[in-house]
Amino acid sequence: MNAMLAWEFQYRIFISLGIVLAACLCAYVLTDVKQTVFELLLGAAAPRSFGFLIAAIGCAVASLLRMSAGTVLRSHRVMSFEVRPEELRIAPPYDLVRNPIYLADLIAAAAFALCMPLPGVAYPVLLALHYRNLILFEEKMLAQDHGDGYEAYRSTVPRMIPTWRSFRKFCGNSHTLHIDRDGFRFNALYVLFVPGLIVASATGQFFHAVLVGLPAVADWAAWHTKKGLHPHATSEARS
Repeated sequence: MNAMLAWEFQYRIFISLGIVLAACLCAYVLTDVKQTVFELLLGAAAPRSFGFLIAAIGCAVASLLRMSAGTVLRSHRVMSFEVRPEELRIAPPYDLVRNPIYLADLIAAAAFALCMPLPGVAYPVLLALHYRNLILFEEKMLAQDHGDGYEAYRSTVPRMIPTWRSFRKFCGNSHTLHIDRDGFRFNALYVLFVPGLIVASATGQFFHAVLVGLPAVADWAAWHTKKGLHPHATSEARS
């Protein structure tokens, strides 16, 4: 079991991209459903364009959360194919949840699902199941590396879903949040979807949002692979 979890963690980027492709295949190739999830939830009177705008807000929130978390951990650690036994960092937004990057990805996935036909719901669902396995593996490794310090952190900060207590603590420490060049550069995979979804709200076509947003995803995937395979090849100066 541990070997399977380690394998899933090492190849997580490829599994995540596979989940995206599988969800798109189910939503646009294997079904004739045309209504988006947003339209199905709110009825025929719900304007599709409003759903795209809500999704744009979701991608903006996901981007800010991911970038601030990436600033804390640094790209060489976030993009590593292995859990790196480094200092335990719990600065905001790691006081909101223990896995803010995964939370950001799930927020974005849910936003995208709103704009897709019903089978697109498979995207956030499958991603959540995948991330559950990654978190189980990471928690075991972090507990081994950091012992009581990590156990104390785990006992006070929720895993994935913020609680009222963690949200209040996060708000109280929000003045320390910041995004530096490394955090922005290597966690901007959803940024272009914000203007893309605004365009889609005018055209009514989610495909237009994908056209605008895809270059950022491709750039992130390329850097993730490069840094994952050669975590020390790219200096902080270049990043």
